[in-house]
Amino acid sequence: MTSASLPRVAVIGSAASRLATLTAELELAGALAAPDAPDHTVGMLIVAELHQEDGDWASESPRAQRVWDEVTAAWPKLAAPATGLLIGFGDSRSRAARRRRRAELADLCAWFELEAASTHGVEFTMNAIELPPQADERLLQDRLLPFVRSRTTLAASVVLTIEDLEEDSIGEALTAEYL
Repeated sequence: MTSASLPRVAVIGSAASRLATLTAELELAGALAAPDAPDHTVGMLIVAELHQEDGDWASESPRAQRVWDEVTAAWPKLAAPATGLLIGFGDSRSRAARRRRRAELADLCAWFELEAASTHGVEFTMNAIELPPQADERLLQDRLLPFVRSRTTLAASVVLTIEDLEEDSIGEALTAEYL
């Protein structure tokens, strides 16, 4: 992977360390954008967050505010257009809890897109992937690298599960959900 084939990518969030394989690959290619570097234009923003079953974004205001601040701080650095991917690492295997998590992720994606466009004039699309605790994180890592290379998708505010990626790439799964 060469930096010429990659956008600058910022990987942020409380669970960013769980994307170490992606981060290392981006760093080797010279495509990792430091979130606080003023000279880096970012083409893709990946936000990795932990989601707890016992609360939601509205009731977890300190965490929600931190995530909001981190994402909105990156907007002035975004290229036009830019893509975002919110990765929600959940702590529950319950189908109901996972369904609630996906709804919350969809809301966050829509809020980020709306705020980027209306307040900052940034053309920004964000999608999400929801992972339960037993998820195959290696599968996620394997799917992330090709997605960063291509990053073109018709989808906006679509939330995938890790199971959606067992047979398809992230781009294929997003397109299938969107259409």
